[in-house]
Amino acid sequence: MSVQRNQYIIIGCEYDYDEFNENYNDDEKYVELYDDNAFDKKIVEHNGLSMIYDGMNGEYVYIGRIIEKTEDYEIIERFCFDDHADEEEKDLINAIIKTEFPKLPDKPINVYLVTHYR
Repeated sequence: MSVQRNQYIIIGCEYDYDEFNENYNDDEKYVELYDDNAFDKKIVEHNGLSMIYDGMNGEYVYIGRIIEKTEDYEIIERFCFDDHADEEEKDLINAIIKTEFPKLPDKPINVYLVTHYR
């Protein structure tokens, strides 16, 4: 595990790392375009989507809209799911994921609090 740590709140889908790479491993542009940079406070976004890609441990890939992101070692002190549970936004994010990542299986759109190590 790395010493760099950020927390994210993201509305989107969680994919198994291997499941994602089975479909998009040959095309690294997806990771380059969407993967958020933990070292920059600005959120990386392309066509309305961002990605949290666990390239170090190979455990997960989250794709969706990042609502909040901490800087290194900061924490999200309070989180209320209901503040981020808009069904219209979930439908929109789902439609964009289907357009941008057509090879991935359909997954439910959820709100996740992710602690991401780099």
